[in-house]
Amino acid sequence: MKLKKEDLLKYISLPVILIILALLVIFRSVPSGHIWQNYSVLYVPVTANVNTVNNCLNNAGVAEYVSLENQRIPIMLAENTVQMSMLKMGLSKNRIEADSRDESITGYLNFRDNYFFDASKKYKLIYVPEVYKKNLDDCINLLERERIEAGSDSSYSYPWLLPVITAIVMILLSFFSRNKLFFILECLIPVVYVFCNPFYSSAAAVILLYIALFFISNLFGRRGAVKYLSRGLIVAFIIAFSIASAFAGSILSGIFFIMTLLGTALVIYLFNVIKTASSKRYSFQPVYIRPAKMIQVFGGNGKIVMPVTIAGIVLVILYFTFSSATNSGLTKKKNAVFIPGKTELQAQELPELEDFYRWNWNVLTAPFKSLNVESDFDSYPANDTMIFPNYTVTDGIITETDSYMSYDENFKHTVFDNIDELDFESIEKVIKVQGEDFICGYVSAGTYHVSLFSIIMMFVCFAMLLFIYFSTIIKRKGGRK
Repeated sequence: MKLKKEDLLKYISLPVILIILALLVIFRSVPSGHIWQNYSVLYVPVTANVNTVNNCLNNAGVAEYVSLENQRIPIMLAENTVQMSMLKMGLSKNRIEADSRDESITGYLNFRDNYFFDASKKYKLIYVPEVYKKNLDDCINLLERERIEAGSDSSYSYPWLLPVITAIVMILLSFFSRNKLFFILECLIPVVYVFCNPFYSSAAAVILLYIALFFISNLFGRRGAVKYLSRGLIVAFIIAFSIASAFAGSILSGIFFIMTLLGTALVIYLFNVIKTASSKRYSFQPVYIRPAKMIQVFGGNGKIVMPVTIAGIVLVILYFTFSSATNSGLTKKKNAVFIPGKTELQAQELPELEDFYRWNWNVLTAPFKSLNVESDFDSYPANDTMIFPNYTVTDGIITETDSYMSYDENFKHTVFDNIDELDFESIEKVIKVQGEDFICGYVSAGTYHVSLFSIIMMFVCFAMLLFIYFSTIIKRKGGRK
């Protein structure tokens, strides 16, 4: 006996809904304090014993890491070159005669050490590759057994306020829905979605989606409801912007949001099936007289429903703004550890790639500069060209030719590419992964980076709600809203 498609959908709806809920919970994507791309940051007190810390890292399975102790000179030069000899001489002079140090050689090397300390210089930082992120918790536990305070930028507290805001908005809207139970049921999976994907853009997506679900709950059971809603562009735009906002959090978050929409559609279908089957038990089956197109989608409560949803989006944006201000150091947070990370303004204490390029230039051109001219690490050799003699022997005759070296984009790209050739775990490799446009300042260790796309989509959702509010409530001219 073959099952009809309609009967098959009845049987699989509940299992599919349960599977979607299970997947949301099992593969929940909770934000982590991931400040550096492809790296996590472990911090320990500067007084911590280096050997003990290294042993804990190794025992936790962390085989590779970037620390202050394993840093060397970040340039590959042959030992018999003049540049290497002058570099060693400059470094030796820096250690022996502080007054005669060559800042063009030592300046960058001194500044780069700041990447291994927090802003207060109370904690020492270790950069751990992403492949060992799961080992960090074991490492922190081992360090704490050794009575060494430790933490990481992955130790981000769960943002409870986001799912709480979405749940409160749902509860408030249910009071003004004509089908309260139905509205709550169709909103359950979206609420679970935010609890499992507590991103700012995900919360904004769900709050925007509430409007479409509110329309559906008020028109549920009316003749022509599906046709009326599908014909109106407002619901289509709401769903489209909600999906885009969900994907702004992450690709996985967007995929789960689509699954959430599927689960919500099945909840609506299953509720309709149950209600239809229940009404068939009675000889008299009441039906709505007026069709969907004659009903107010807001149920006469638009002036309350829209401000509630707009307030929900505003709270999400304010929460993001406050968190960003706190994590960037604009506001004080008790016991916060501020470590180097991506910001809008470069911290003076932290050198950038441009400083690394200049240092390479100073090292490579040092043998050809006049000793009577003082060199400075901060001097900027923009468009500088160095001409120096080069000697070749041909048939026993020494020939002098001029060689050229220019501080230009080609030079910078060469230095940038050569970072990978360094034979140790250098901080330059960590910085290179962040991109040539990387700007570094101090941010809270307990934060995570919010993409520009996420920020844009939060405001897009806010603008969409404002558009609905002004177009259907404030500027209505006798129409049904």
